Amino acid sequence: MREVWREDEDILLAEAVLRHIREGSTLMSALDEVEKKLNRPAAECGFRWSAFVRHSYKNAINNAKKKREQLISK
Repeated sequence: MREVWREDEDILLAEAVLRHIREGSTLMSALDEVEKKLNRPAAECGFRWSAFVRHSYKNAINNAKKKREQLISK
């Protein structure tokens, strides 16, 4: 059985996903990065992001998407 997710792992997951959004990268790339750092499968990271973590970061996600658009429009 896998150990319970810790708050610092959720934060690392969120920071990686938000950075990848800002930089125009993919969610899969973010999950691959986090998989290596946390030694958890990318699918598990993706489920954690989708089911729990992203709900706490709605404003941050919108801001990251705006930053990405700014980069694209330059």
